[in-house]
Amino acid sequence: MHNFYELDVPCRLLRDDVDISTYPEFKDYHWAVWNDRSDRYMTAEAIEFIKTMGIQDQVWFNNGMQPNHVTVFRGNKDTFMDIHCDRGSSWCINYIWGSSRSEMLWWQPNDDVELTAEMCSVGSEYMKYDADQCTLIEKTACQGPMLVRIDTPHNVINHDADNYRWCLSIRDLSSKWTWEEAVEHFKPWFKSDAY
Repeated sequence: MHNFYELDVPCRLLRDDVDISTYPEFKDYHWAVWNDRSDRYMTAEAIEFIKTMGIQDQVWFNNGMQPNHVTVFRGNKDTFMDIHCDRGSSWCINYIWGSSRSEMLWWQPNDDVELTAEMCSVGSEYMKYDADQCTLIEKTACQGPMLVRIDTPHNVINHDADNYRWCLSIRDLSSKWTWEEAVEHFKPWFKSDAY
């Protein structure tokens, strides 16, 4: 079983008029993350299509479930995200834009690693790893949309020195599926039988 699967979404996912110039520079963050309303990024057709997949676009924020919201990531030019493991969900659907070349990588942690939970800027817990605490097991340069595993250590590298790497991350934190259950649920929308 893989850590990612390309999805066949029969409509345009990202709105044409997403205005990324309105966001702050996040000069202190090499990888910025925030939650925002789905309709600021997704087309109306995409929002409806997500519902036909049997999920809701909702995130955990301000100590409660926020319906009709997505998580947005903005990766700095020519940089990397820390290796981390999300808590609370095993999966998300990511759509990447902006960067001409980026990769998502998955890692196997060493047996002797002891970690403590940290809190990210949107109030979600995660576990952070150093590269010497893990072994690379899989990676992809796919732009998406992709079903990706987030309950195992992973990170992203933006190899583009001129452009930010933007990521729209659709999550349904009310679903408590294991990764195996999520893969089974989304199989009808997989792009290829090669997986």
